[in-house]
Amino acid sequence: MVARILEKAKFSGTFGKIIAKTTLGALSIYAIMMGSDNQVYSFPSLISVAHAEAASPCTGNAGKIDMIKQSANGFFKNMRFADEPYDARKLAFKDEAGKDHTLAEFSGKTLLVNLWASWCVPCRTEMPELANLKRSIHNDSFDVMAINIDKTASDEKVKDFLKNIKADNIVFYRDQSMDVFNEVRKQGLAVGLPITMLIDKNGCLLGSYNGSAPWSNADSEKLMKAAMEADKKD
Repeated sequence: MVARILEKAKFSGTFGKIIAKTTLGALSIYAIMMGSDNQVYSFPSLISVAHAEAASPCTGNAGKIDMIKQSANGFFKNMRFADEPYDARKLAFKDEAGKDHTLAEFSGKTLLVNLWASWCVPCRTEMPELANLKRSIHNDSFDVMAINIDKTASDEKVKDFLKNIKADNIVFYRDQSMDVFNEVRKQGLAVGLPITMLIDKNGCLLGSYNGSAPWSNADSEKLMKAAMEADKKD
C-alpha cells in the first residue's frame, strides 16, 4: 500500500507529494498504535496530561514538604511525609444536620484531619490530644477536623463521648458510609484507625500518621506551625 502511494506521488507533482507524506505519517502512527500483533495500544494525550498537572494544586509541593519535614522532632519523626502529590479536596463527609461537605470548602487553612470511630480504643485515647491542640493553636489559619466513621452509633452517642472527654470544641463531622476512610486506604495512607492527615491550604497532603499520636505536645505544635508558615510562603 505504501509503495503504491509513493509510486503515484512521482506523477502527481508537489501536491501529490504532500498528500503522500501526510498519508505516510498517518500510516506510521497507525502502525505504532496497532503493534506487530494488531493489538490497539492507547497513547495518553500529552495535552490532557499537561492540563491535569496544571489544574492540580499539589504538583511542585516537594519543597514545601521538605521544609516541614525538617521541623519534625521526637515522635513526629515517624510521620509519613507525602512522597507523591495527593489532592484531598474531594474527601466527602456530612455535618450534624446531614449536609454534605468536602475538604475543598475548607481551602485557605492548614488542616489536621483525623478519621476516627468511637469503638476504636486508640482513637478514643488521642481525641483529647486533638482537642487540646486545637485550643493551643487558636488561629484562623489552622484547624483540627475529626471525621467520625461509626456505621451504627447515633449522632447523640458520638457527641456525648466528645462532650464527656472535653473534646466538643472539635466540630462534629461524620461519614457513616466509610467512603472517606476507604478513599484514604485506597491511596495507601491507612491500614486501620485512627488515621490523621496534615493538609495544606490548597487541600494537598503534606503528611500522615496511622495510629494514635501525642498531638498536643510541643513537637506537634512546632510541626503544625511549620506547616502554617510554609502555607504563608506558598
